[in-house]
Amino acid sequence: MRRVILLFVIISMCIIVAIAGTFTFLESDSVLKQKKSIEVLKPLKNNSLLIDERTGKLYLINEGKIIKSYAIKACKSASPLPEGNWAVALKHKYNKDNFLLINTGWGMYYIRGMNHPWNIKGYSTSGCISLKDSDMNEIYRNVEYGTEVKIIKTNNIFLKYRILNMGDKGYDVFEIQKKLKKLGFYKGEPNGIFDEKLKNAAHEFQRKNNLKVKDYIEYLFYNSLSRYIVY
Repeated sequence: MRRVILLFVIISMCIIVAIAGTFTFLESDSVLKQKKSIEVLKPLKNNSLLIDERTGKLYLINEGKIIKSYAIKACKSASPLPEGNWAVALKHKYNKDNFLLINTGWGMYYIRGMNHPWNIKGYSTSGCISLKDSDMNEIYRNVEYGTEVKIIKTNNIFLKYRILNMGDKGYDVFEIQKKLKKLGFYKGEPNGIFDEKLKNAAHEFQRKNNLKVKDYIEYLFYNSLSRYIVY
Protein backbone atom coordinates (compact mmCIF):
# COMPACT_ATOMS: atom_id res chain seq x y z
CA MET A 1 0.00 0.00 0.00
CA ARG A 2 2.83 2.35 0.91
CA ARG A 3 4.47 1.64 -2.44
CA VAL A 4 1.24 2.54 -4.27
CA ILE A 5 0.91 5.81 -2.34
CA LEU A 6 4.59 6.67 -2.94
CA LEU A 7 4.23 5.91 -6.65
CA PHE A 8 1.10 8.09 -6.81
CA VAL A 9 2.93 10.99 -5.11
CA ILE A 10 5.90 10.70 -7.50
CA ILE A 11 3.64 10.63 -10.57
CA SER A 12 1.66 13.65 -9.28
CA MET A 13 4.85 15.65 -8.71
CA CYS A 14 6.08 14.81 -12.21
CA ILE A 15 2.79 16.00 -13.70
CA ILE A 16 2.95 19.26 -11.70
CA VAL A 17 6.55 19.90 -12.79
CA ALA A 18 5.65 19.18 -16.43
CA ILE A 19 2.68 21.57 -16.34
CA ALA A 20 4.75 24.30 -14.68
CA GLY A 21 7.46 23.85 -17.29
CA THR A 22 4.90 24.16 -20.08
CA PHE A 23 3.54 27.43 -18.68
CA THR A 24 7.08 28.76 -18.23
CA PHE A 25 7.86 27.88 -21.85
CA LEU A 26 4.67 29.51 -23.09
CA GLU A 27 5.36 32.63 -21.04
CA SER A 28 8.95 32.84 -22.30
CA ASP A 29 7.78 32.33 -25.87
CA SER A 30 5.19 35.10 -25.44
CA VAL A 31 7.78 37.50 -23.99
CA LEU A 32 10.17 36.68 -26.84
CA LYS A 33 7.49 37.40 -29.43
CA GLN A 34 6.68 40.68 -27.69
CA LYS A 35 10.35 41.69 -27.71
CA LYS A 36 10.62 40.87 -31.40
CA SER A 37 7.50 42.95 -32.07
CA ILE A 38 9.04 45.92 -30.23
CA GLU A 39 12.26 45.55 -32.22
CA VAL A 40 10.34 45.57 -35.51
CA LEU A 41 8.50 48.78 -34.56
CA LYS A 42 11.69 50.50 -33.40
CA PRO A 43 12.79 53.19 -35.93
CA LEU A 44 15.83 52.36 -38.03
CA LYS A 45 19.03 54.15 -37.10
CA ASN A 46 21.12 56.19 -39.53
CA ASN A 47 18.04 57.22 -41.52
CA SER A 48 17.83 60.49 -43.44
CA LEU A 49 15.33 62.21 -45.72
CA LEU A 50 15.90 63.61 -49.21
CA ILE A 51 13.25 65.95 -50.63
CA ASP A 52 13.76 66.42 -54.37
CA GLU A 53 11.52 69.06 -55.94
CA ARG A 54 12.75 68.00 -59.40
CA THR A 55 11.10 64.58 -59.08
CA GLY A 56 8.32 65.59 -56.67
CA LYS A 57 9.46 62.86 -54.29
CA LEU A 58 10.56 62.44 -50.69
CA TYR A 59 13.07 59.62 -50.23
CA LEU A 60 13.69 57.66 -47.03
CA ILE A 61 17.39 56.82 -46.99
CA ASN A 62 19.32 54.48 -44.73
CA GLU A 63 23.12 54.62 -44.80
CA GLY A 64 23.13 56.09 -48.30
CA LYS A 65 20.63 53.64 -49.81
CA ILE A 66 17.09 54.61 -50.85
CA ILE A 67 14.64 52.52 -48.83
CA LYS A 68 11.43 53.99 -50.23
CA SER A 69 10.11 57.02 -52.13
CA TYR A 70 6.91 59.02 -51.55
CA ALA A 71 5.06 61.53 -53.73
CA ILE A 72 4.95 65.04 -52.22
CA LYS A 73 3.09 68.29 -52.66
CA ALA A 74 5.68 71.08 -52.34
CA CYS A 75 5.40 74.62 -50.95
CA LYS A 76 3.89 77.49 -52.91
CA SER A 77 6.21 80.00 -54.56
CA ALA A 78 5.36 82.48 -51.78
CA SER A 79 7.40 80.30 -49.42
CA PRO A 80 9.64 78.18 -51.66
CA LEU A 81 11.46 75.11 -50.41
CA PRO A 82 14.70 76.01 -48.62
CA GLU A 83 17.44 74.20 -50.51
CA GLY A 84 20.25 72.83 -48.37
CA ASN A 85 20.95 70.49 -45.48
CA TRP A 86 18.61 70.75 -42.50
CA ALA A 87 17.40 68.50 -39.69
CA VAL A 88 14.19 67.43 -37.98
CA ALA A 89 13.79 69.99 -35.19
CA LEU A 90 10.56 68.58 -33.76
CA LYS A 91 8.24 65.58 -34.04
CA HIS A 92 4.68 66.57 -33.23
CA LYS A 93 1.33 64.79 -32.95
CA TYR A 94 -1.97 66.66 -33.18
CA ASN A 95 -5.05 64.48 -32.78
CA LYS A 96 -4.30 61.61 -35.18
CA ASP A 97 -2.00 63.64 -37.43
CA ASN A 98 1.80 63.50 -37.44
CA PHE A 99 4.06 66.47 -38.21
CA LEU A 100 7.79 66.95 -38.67
CA LEU A 101 9.23 70.43 -38.24
CA ILE A 102 12.28 71.83 -40.04
CA ASN A 103 13.69 75.06 -38.58
CA THR A 104 15.65 77.07 -41.16
CA GLY A 105 16.42 80.05 -38.95
CA TRP A 106 14.11 82.41 -40.84
CA GLY A 107 11.01 80.27 -40.61
CA MET A 108 9.46 76.88 -39.94
CA TYR A 109 8.62 74.30 -42.60
CA TYR A 110 6.31 71.39 -41.84
CA ILE A 111 6.23 67.93 -43.36
CA ARG A 112 2.69 66.68 -42.83
CA GLY A 113 0.04 64.28 -44.07
CA MET A 114 -3.00 65.25 -46.11
CA ASN A 115 -6.37 63.57 -46.49
CA HIS A 116 -6.68 64.24 -50.25
CA PRO A 117 -4.26 61.67 -51.73
CA TRP A 118 -5.70 62.17 -55.23
CA ASN A 119 -4.52 65.81 -55.11
CA ILE A 120 -0.92 65.16 -54.06
CA LYS A 121 0.77 66.76 -57.10
CA GLY A 122 1.51 70.46 -57.53
CA TYR A 123 2.02 73.01 -54.77
CA SER A 124 0.84 72.93 -51.18
CA THR A 125 0.00 75.59 -48.61
CA SER A 126 2.69 78.03 -47.49
CA GLY A 127 5.48 76.51 -45.44
CA CYS A 128 4.36 72.90 -45.81
CA ILE A 129 5.45 69.77 -47.63
CA SER A 130 2.50 67.38 -47.83
CA LEU A 131 2.19 63.63 -48.32
CA LYS A 132 -0.55 61.04 -48.07
CA ASP A 133 -1.46 60.36 -44.44
CA SER A 134 -0.36 56.73 -44.66
CA ASP A 135 3.03 57.76 -46.10
CA MET A 136 3.46 60.43 -43.43
CA ASN A 137 2.75 57.94 -40.65
CA GLU A 138 5.37 55.60 -42.06
CA ILE A 139 8.00 58.34 -42.30
CA TYR A 140 7.16 59.58 -38.80
CA ARG A 141 7.96 56.15 -37.36
CA ASN A 142 11.32 56.02 -39.11
CA VAL A 143 12.85 59.38 -38.18
CA GLU A 144 13.77 61.04 -34.93
CA TYR A 145 14.86 64.39 -33.57
CA GLY A 146 17.99 65.47 -35.43
CA THR A 147 17.42 63.26 -38.50
CA GLU A 148 19.11 64.89 -41.52
CA VAL A 149 16.81 66.41 -44.16
CA LYS A 150 18.35 67.39 -47.50
CA ILE A 151 16.32 69.50 -49.93
CA ILE A 152 17.12 69.83 -53.65
CA LYS A 153 15.22 72.41 -55.69
CA THR A 154 13.83 72.20 -59.18
CA ASN A 155 15.73 75.11 -60.71
CA ASN A 156 17.30 78.52 -60.14
CA ILE A 157 15.47 80.45 -57.41
CA PHE A 158 15.46 83.57 -59.59
CA LEU A 159 13.25 81.88 -62.19
CA LYS A 160 10.43 81.77 -59.62
CA TYR A 161 10.29 85.21 -58.10
CA ARG A 162 7.92 87.08 -55.83
CA ILE A 163 7.89 90.75 -54.90
CA LEU A 164 9.82 91.13 -51.64
CA ASN A 165 9.24 93.83 -49.05
CA MET A 166 10.79 94.70 -45.70
CA GLY A 167 10.11 91.96 -43.17
CA ASP A 168 9.53 89.20 -45.73
CA LYS A 169 11.19 85.89 -44.93
CA GLY A 170 12.12 82.87 -46.97
CA TYR A 171 14.63 80.91 -48.94
CA ASP A 172 14.49 83.40 -51.83
CA VAL A 173 15.47 86.23 -49.45
CA PHE A 174 18.33 84.08 -48.18
CA GLU A 175 19.58 83.41 -51.72
CA ILE A 176 19.46 87.11 -52.65
CA GLN A 177 21.39 88.02 -49.51
CA LYS A 178 23.95 85.32 -50.24
CA LYS A 179 24.48 86.46 -53.83
CA LEU A 180 24.63 90.16 -52.93
CA LYS A 181 27.17 89.31 -50.22
CA LYS A 182 29.40 87.51 -52.74
CA LEU A 183 29.13 90.55 -55.03
CA GLY A 184 30.13 92.83 -52.15
CA PHE A 185 26.79 94.61 -51.64
CA TYR A 186 25.33 92.87 -48.59
CA LYS A 187 27.12 93.49 -45.29
CA GLY A 188 26.41 90.77 -42.79
CA GLU A 189 25.44 87.12 -42.64
CA PRO A 190 22.47 85.93 -44.75
CA ASN A 191 19.52 85.11 -42.49
CA GLY A 192 16.55 84.83 -44.86
CA ILE A 193 14.91 88.00 -43.50
CA PHE A 194 14.42 91.18 -45.56
CA ASP A 195 16.07 93.59 -43.13
CA GLU A 196 17.65 97.05 -43.24
CA LYS A 197 20.96 95.59 -44.41
CA LEU A 198 19.28 93.97 -47.41
CA LYS A 199 17.42 97.17 -48.25
CA ASN A 200 20.69 99.12 -48.25
CA ALA A 201 22.38 96.45 -50.35
CA ALA A 202 19.47 96.47 -52.81
CA HIS A 203 19.66 100.26 -53.12
CA GLU A 204 23.39 100.09 -53.85
CA PHE A 205 22.87 97.30 -56.40
CA GLN A 206 20.04 99.22 -58.09
CA ARG A 207 22.14 102.37 -58.42
CA LYS A 208 25.09 100.46 -59.87
CA ASN A 209 22.85 98.72 -62.43
CA ASN A 210 20.92 101.86 -63.45
CA LEU A 211 17.70 100.66 -61.86
CA LYS A 212 15.18 102.87 -60.12
CA VAL A 213 15.93 102.81 -56.39
CA LYS A 214 13.04 101.09 -54.61
CA ASP A 215 12.48 99.74 -51.12
CA TYR A 216 11.25 96.43 -52.51
CA ILE A 217 12.64 93.78 -54.85
CA GLU A 218 10.81 92.93 -58.07
CA TYR A 219 11.31 91.48 -61.56
CA LEU A 220 13.85 94.02 -62.87
CA PHE A 221 16.00 93.46 -59.79
CA TYR A 222 15.86 89.66 -60.21
CA ASN A 223 16.63 90.00 -63.91
CA SER A 224 19.72 92.13 -63.29
CA LEU A 225 20.95 89.96 -60.43
CA SER A 226 20.58 86.77 -62.48
CA ARG A 227 23.13 88.12 -65.00
CA TYR A 228 25.87 87.89 -62.40
CA ILE A 229 27.54 84.50 -62.06
CA VAL A 230 29.07 83.85 -58.66
CA TYR A 231 30.51 80.74 -57.05
